Amino acid sequence: MNNDLGEKLSERPLLWIFLSFAALTCCLLAAWGFVVFQPDMQSLIGTYLPSATTTLTGTITPTRTITPTRTITPTRTITPTPTITPTPHVLIQPPPGTSVFEDDFETESNDWADYFSSTSIRVNNGRLIIRSSQSQYIGMTLCADCPIFHTAFYFQAEVSTNTRANEFYGLAFCSPGHGDLFYAFEINTTTQNYYLTKHSGIGWAYPISSSFSKSINKHPATNTLAVYFDQGNMDLYINGSLVDSTHDSSPPTCRQIGFIINAGAIDMVIDNLFAYQTSPSRVTTATP
Repeated sequence: MNNDLGEKLSERPLLWIFLSFAALTCCLLAAWGFVVFQPDMQSLIGTYLPSATTTLTGTITPTRTITPTRTITPTRTITPTPTITPTPHVLIQPPPGTSVFEDDFETESNDWADYFSSTSIRVNNGRLIIRSSQSQYIGMTLCADCPIFHTAFYFQAEVSTNTRANEFYGLAFCSPGHGDLFYAFEINTTTQNYYLTKHSGIGWAYPISSSFSKSINKHPATNTLAVYFDQGNMDLYINGSLVDSTHDSSPPTCRQIGFIINAGAIDMVIDNLFAYQTSPSRVTTATP
């Protein structure tokens, strides 16, 4: 029994050595394994504490600003101002209560008669038209059925010619209705001259010789001629402007008014006649 115990006691150091060695080997293996198989710390940190994923924000291309097309303002249509044709009227106003004679030549009711045999007369489209049928001969007409104008009166009419002509034409007045006596107030629209003549049995006299006036409109414009007669005193008007005055100490006995043109082959056109009788020496005022 002692031998068995001794053998057993002698085997104990070897056992402890073996166990120690085994333990040491395990520790070494564990250390080696820990070193060899150590995980990547950066990798684990990335696993458990992931970094924010960088999102690539695309650069936004700005939308091109659209420049609005300029609105074209339409050109304003200019409406032409209508030409206002003045209503024919008396340029030298008569005294209150005075009766004014008018002839617009829409009819032939006033019996315009030829004074010279060479004169042709017609009414056409509201105009009185006269001409001499012979070249270089005077054409003249007097109103047979118009009121009698004597002593003091006003006589006005719008006159023109159908063609441009270097000839005189205008108003005839203070005819007794017979014989050779009358006055003629005439204009030439080419030279813009006027004159006043007196015809009698001994020929022509010139109370007012040929004179220039810028008041005379050139052809084809019309001209409004007027005369204010008062016992031999005469005021001459062209388009409302007083251009001259004169006095005749021995005037004829005035009764009839009319129109005169100095040459043939030219139509004299007359419109808008106004006339009135007034008292002698009455002062008149021109209307602007």
